[in-house]
Amino acid sequence: MPLLPELCRYLVAAKKMSGAVKTSDAEQLWTESRSIREWSADRISELTKVIGALEVRVKNVEDRNTTLVDENEALEQTIEKLRTELVACRSAIENLTKELARAEAHIDVLTTQNKEKES
Repeated sequence: MPLLPELCRYLVAAKKMSGAVKTSDAEQLWTESRSIREWSADRISELTKVIGALEVRVKNVEDRNTTLVDENEALEQTIEKLRTELVACRSAIENLTKELARAEAHIDVLTTQNKEKES
């Protein structure tokens, strides 16, 4: 009867695959597996807390960066205004220097004319 050996093999395989833990090797594997799952769950919990803290830090850094960008833009506008004023001041100084030179020349002429009248 060729059916009997196949039936025996099937029953043996079914017993092995039934999920029942009877051997010490299988029990050790289940224990190690449980230990790995517990460690993994603990590690995931720890990392979830770390991620939460990092997300808060990133948000704070992004907020600070936005503030600094706004301040930088305001400072750049101020610098541009001051550069414009500086150009105007330099031009005014140049004009006043020329005017001073003309006034000094005029004073020299008047001084010379005054000396000529006195002599």
